[in-house]
Amino acid sequence: MAKLVMKDPVVVVGGSTVTASCASATISIEADDIETTSFGTDGWKTHIGGLKGGSVDFEFHQDFGSGGIDSLLWPLLGGTAAVSIRPGGNSAVGDLATVSVSFPITGAVTRATAA
Repeated sequence: MAKLVMKDPVVVVGGSTVTASCASATISIEADDIETTSFGTDGWKTHIGGLKGGSVDFEFHQDFGSGGIDSLLWPLLGGTAAVSIRPGGNSAVGDLATVSVSFPITGAVTRATAA
C-alpha cells in the first residue's frame, strides 16, 4: 500500500493560493456520539452516530502588507470560504501524511485469550 509524504502541499483559501504563507493545516472531522442505552443491554452502553461537523485550522506567516495574508483573511471573518489542501509539487521532504480515527464502542466489549 502506498504511503504519502507531504511535499510542498498546495493550499487555497477563498480562491487564493496561500501556500507560501501557510506553515501548517489541520483538518478535523467529528460526529456527535448519541447514547441509546436502554434496559436489556446487560449493563453496557449503546451509541449511534449523530450530526457531523468539521473544521480546518491553519497557521500562517502573518503579513499585513497590501495583498498579504491579513488582507485575504480579514474579510472572511464570520463568513464562509472554500478551502482546498492537496498534495502537490516535489520540493522539500516533509512529514508522513497520517490520519487518526476514533470510533465509539456500542454494546458489550468481549475478551478473548490466546490459545
